[in-house]
Amino acid sequence: MRVSAIIEARMGSKRLPGKVMMKVGNIPLVAWVLQRCYLSNLIDTLVVACPDTPLDRALSEWVRGNTPAKVVTGSENNVMGRVLKAARKTNTDIIVEITGDCPLVDPEIIDTCVGYYICGDWDFVGNVRPETWPQGMSVRVFSTDTLAKVNEEVKGDSREAYWREHVSPWMYERTDTPYKCLNLTAPDDCTVPQLNLSVDTRDDLKRVRGVIEALATANPGFNVKEVLQYLLALPGYEQLADPVIWKESSLWP
Repeated sequence: MRVSAIIEARMGSKRLPGKVMMKVGNIPLVAWVLQRCYLSNLIDTLVVACPDTPLDRALSEWVRGNTPAKVVTGSENNVMGRVLKAARKTNTDIIVEITGDCPLVDPEIIDTCVGYYICGDWDFVGNVRPETWPQGMSVRVFSTDTLAKVNEEVKGDSREAYWREHVSPWMYERTDTPYKCLNLTAPDDCTVPQLNLSVDTRDDLKRVRGVIEALATANPGFNVKEVLQYLLALPGYEQLADPVIWKESSLWP
């Protein structure tokens, strides 16, 4: 049984074009995503699923030449089809879906989700519904067979484009879903869903660079609790300790 982290990455971000190849330390952001997944104890294979466009060629070539990850290219907009193609090309049984703008994703959360999936009778295990973790910690686990089934079910649906762009919500967002879904809820000291630890803007990139520079040298496997402890010690982040005054992350340094 092969468990693969399939990272959805592309150069054509609308808000921050080329962000996956922007440097954090001396390596691109996507390399940190791969490293965090590599630190998982339950992932066998790393796969980057990127669009088959000229713009994305630099990304796919860099990953092939500098990391142990496999690269599979496919449709830019049909991300579901791209992930399914990547899973089939790499003989993946269990998919761990990770987005390419989450360089702080926690290996411990990955292992917990995969562990629940392997040991339980679930179609989907994740930590995204409801959202309780900081943004950038999203992990979604399901089988290649289930995704193949979903790929057929969404055909002709009024929201087909949405389902294909976001890959797995068909399993857990619908109130009448037949899929058995388990959600991993954040503990109280990690329940900060308004905090953005993914990279959508240059301010986000600055925040992530600060976290990695502060924590990664001493402990590459730092977890989300350590990230929050680091941020709490910074001026301007005191509101993290008081859920009553949590605000949009754009207000934070």
